[in-house]
Amino acid sequence: MKTIHSKHSKNNDRLPGFTPAMLTLLLILTSLLVAGCQASAGSTPTPSKSISSPSPTPTVPTSTPLPPTATIPPPTATEPPPEPTTPPPTEEPVQADQTTQVISSVLIPPEPKQGSPSGTATTVISVRVGPALNYPVYGLLLEGQVVELTGASEDGEWWSVYLPGFPLDQGWTYAPYVQAANADGLPTIQPPPLPPTLVFSQPSSDDPFVRFRETVYARSGPGLEYPVYGVIQQGDSARAVHKTEDGEWWQVVVYSNLVPTKLAWVPDQFIEPRKGGAVGVGFPSPVPGNAELPAPAPEAHAGIPMAPVYLRGGPGLEYPALGVAEESIPLTITGASPNLEWWQVQVPPSISLDEQAWISAPFVFPTDVDGVPVVEPPPVPELVSPFEPGAGDPWVLPLDNIIAYDGPGNEYSALGMLPANVKALVVGVSPDGAWYIVRLPQSVSPNGQGWVDIAYVTAFLQRGVPVIEPPAK
Repeated sequence: MKTIHSKHSKNNDRLPGFTPAMLTLLLILTSLLVAGCQASAGSTPTPSKSISSPSPTPTVPTSTPLPPTATIPPPTATEPPPEPTTPPPTEEPVQADQTTQVISSVLIPPEPKQGSPSGTATTVISVRVGPALNYPVYGLLLEGQVVELTGASEDGEWWSVYLPGFPLDQGWTYAPYVQAANADGLPTIQPPPLPPTLVFSQPSSDDPFVRFRETVYARSGPGLEYPVYGVIQQGDSARAVHKTEDGEWWQVVVYSNLVPTKLAWVPDQFIEPRKGGAVGVGFPSPVPGNAELPAPAPEAHAGIPMAPVYLRGGPGLEYPALGVAEESIPLTITGASPNLEWWQVQVPPSISLDEQAWISAPFVFPTDVDGVPVVEPPPVPELVSPFEPGAGDPWVLPLDNIIAYDGPGNEYSALGMLPANVKALVVGVSPDGAWYIVRLPQSVSPNGQGWVDIAYVTAFLQRGVPVIEPPAK
């Protein structure tokens, strides 16, 4: 086949009908067309805007995190508040503690009931047994303390205050130092009898001594349970001989016939600091047991002891001590001594076989003594002189006049009375340790022995003593 050649052979790659300028333009358009197709293949075309008919396109939500904000954490679980166990009182509560507390020398009686007669201490004041400065002091009230008032003295100078737990449940305060409220119409109260005052010589300047800043009871031992001899007045001084280990009681010399041993104990809280030389440690004697006195019958004459006091075999200190009448416990009065200074009272047979003993009237508040008969005193028991101890021998010192029996108890025969403050040689002790056996003259006891209650003696046993069986009754 014949090949046809054009007359322009060097330009045979050109498209027919296109000039070079047109070819160049065609190439440019082709390149743009290819580039546009590549772009449309790799992305989503953006829709064109239409002015005539807008079509809102929904916005796709993004997951971009929000910035943190300060928030309050949720509350933790807590226990609900407890329910009250008892509803609030709608009435005035009953006073639970009806006993006066004593802290050091400060008295804390129960709070007065609302609207009752009351008194407020305007300074530190004393509360006494009776309405006068020569009555002993029970303790103190501090400024601002409130007490219940129960009555007034006849002269109106003293208030009677409610003091449960003390004799007659009362004490007395000086009215000018008390601001009273609701006190109109209070009754006049009979004061208790005034206890005897112990009179003694004053100590020398060289002796260790104590001075009393209050009127106080003097007792047979260092404690409130010991019987009372009488009172030492405010401002007095006494020679000191001993002090207890705890420092709460002093033993002083009392030159008075009311104190058989001439020695008595007083509380430290109502005395000024000791002056003079040193004193030794004193050890307490046994506490005499309280007599279990029968309660007075409704129609009986009666009285109330204001302090622990000795019961005696007759109306006087020359009679033996038989037991102790406890304070505040009513007793039956069966008679009075001719001088009216002693009451005869009913006691159990363990105290006296005839069931009668005597108590000093100034220590008893009489509640009903109209028509009490006057009773003649019994004879004073015969004194017995015991054997004196030798060097190193065991001995006892009677603290009062006491009866020596021929066995351990008043159901045995009484041999006589050992005098107070006289040494007695000890030859034995009872199996129960409640009685000492002392040597007596055979003219008094055929076997030379007498039995004495250890509660009424102070023992000095440098060496042991044998146990002795009691004789047959």
